[in-house]
Amino acid sequence: MAVTSAGVTLEVQACDIDKLGDEFFLHLYPANAASAGPEGFINQQFNLKALTPVQTKKQEGPGSCHYRIEFAPMAITRVALGQFRAPEGRCCDILWTKEVKLDE
Repeated sequence: MAVTSAGVTLEVQACDIDKLGDEFFLHLYPANAASAGPEGFINQQFNLKALTPVQTKKQEGPGSCHYRIEFAPMAITRVALGQFRAPEGRCCDILWTKEVKLDE
């Protein structure tokens, strides 16, 4: 995973997304709190199966796929990325999360 102020890129080895079928969430924390929702962040959801990867190849072994999710053009101070499930329509079981601070 690579995070910049413009977006996040996920690298999937051998382009195998079968184990990554659950929904992803992306919480963007804008520098201007007025741009955020009532929770204090902007929520984006996505599924890798719905995105088109940019494939890269390695000379030895299997390649990898890179998936890029762009941010809105605004100053972002923090990003949280993770996956979740909504069993029986109830939100949400968080499977994993990673937070990155961009303003330090």
